[in-house]
Formats: sequence, structure tokens, C-alpha cells
Amino acid sequence: MTARIIDGRAIAQALKDEVRAAVEVLLARGGRRPGLAVVMVGDNPASAIYVRNKRRACEETGIVSVDHDLPQSTTETELCALIDRLNRDGSIDGILVQLPLPEHIRPTAILERIEALARQEGLSRVVLETGSNFDAAKRVYERGGFETCEPILDYPPSAWTAFYAKSLSA
Repeated sequence: MTARIIDGRAIAQALKDEVRAAVEVLLARGGRRPGLAVVMVGDNPASAIYVRNKRRACEETGIVSVDHDLPQSTTETELCALIDRLNRDGSIDGILVQLPLPEHIRPTAILERIEALARQEGLSRVVLETGSNFDAAKRVYERGGFETCEPILDYPPSAWTAFYAKSLSA
């Protein structure tokens, strides 16, 4: 097989277009606009760029981005309280906690607090222990199964169009 040059920007735009179309289908069916809570603690410059791009992608795809930019001094208890509120918020379908967190906050404690259906990017204690999603998937499989999510749209499935069942409850 010969090497093939791909156009990453075109692929990314196609995925964004697919997500926007899926959101429009969801709205047309009487659903609500999906919501993503983006939590950043501190002012890590690389994290700020990543979070800005996530927020921009939400805007481009019709997903509501709810921003929580917290100071470096935020305690683990305060962050856990925010995660608990977001878990109960019916307008939030996903929670993204930007890593790294300040040294005084245990990432495992925060990520395990996020309800499975709201967890974004596949991060969990297993991922943190193994260092990769592949190794985490293998360990979860060996334990007997995965936490599941279900697409709610009759739309060609992809990683971007699999909205969680929680969206149906709105």
C-alpha cells in the first residue's frame, strides 16, 4: 500500500459539519441543544489553548459550552462540589475537566466523581493508572465489560454523533 496524504483540516471540518447536522436533527425532533461543561483550574498556557479550541468547536457545532475557569487556589473540595452540581444539571451532557490539575488536587478523585455518562475523552482511573486509552480498554474488557453509552439519533454513527442517553431526558 502506498502512502496517502490526507487533508486533516478538511476531515475536521467534515466531522464538525456532521455534528452540527446531528444537533439540528436532535433539535428538530424536540430535543434540546447538548451541553458541555468545560472546567479549567489554573492558568496553564497549553491547557488554555486546548480549552479555547474545545469551546470554539462547541460554538461551530451548535453545542452549548458552559465555561468554568477556576483559580489555581481552588481546593479539591470546591472542585468536587462543582462536579457534583454539574452531574445534577440537566442541561449538561458532558463534563471535561482539563488536565493537568494543580498539584494539590488529585486527578483521580475528580475524574471518578464525574458520572460515567458525562465523562468526556474516556478518562477514568484505569486510564490514569495505565497511561493510555488502549490499555484502559483492555483492562476494562478483562474485568467483564465497558460502561455503555447509546447514540440517540438515527444518524450515521461516529465518535462525534454518539450523544448520550442523558440528552433524552431534557
